[in-house]
Amino acid sequence: GIGINSGPASVGNTGSKQKFKYGPFGNTVNVASRVQGMSKQFGIPGLVTGQTVQLLSAADAFLLRRLATVRAVGIAQPLDLYELLPAHGHRPSHALLCQRYEQALQAFESGDLKMAAGKLASLVQDYPDDRPTLVLLRRAVERLTQPVGEFDAVWNLTQK
Repeated sequence: GIGINSGPASVGNTGSKQKFKYGPFGNTVNVASRVQGMSKQFGIPGLVTGQTVQLLSAADAFLLRRLATVRAVGIAQPLDLYELLPAHGHRPSHALLCQRYEQALQAFESGDLKMAAGKLASLVQDYPDDRPTLVLLRRAVERLTQPVGEFDAVWNLTQK
């Protein structure tokens, strides 16, 4: 998968005189690396962060679907994650999927888990192969069946 994050980064040599590597480093690069790993968990080819979305000037050139807010391993600040698709060339029904998913995500984030699960189940009927919908439905059902502590809509990821 691909993970895209935007912000300041440094490039240079790291290591020792015997073994060194030239490449990028810094928090921006670390976040992009974590986001790349999350693309597998969502089952999509690529993710972008909210920081990148804010920098996109040609909003009509891309179709964005906000998937979740997550806490990544080793990254203190929660990240908003988006699926990024070209505005042209995607399935015509994808815009409707994005709109309906956002409604379900809003219900989930507001703590209305039954409504979120209902909306997501309906999405699964219409888009059975959409992995982000299945992931969010699993999270809603797990929380409904195993309520532990105070509800937090931010997904605490345990893998890099």
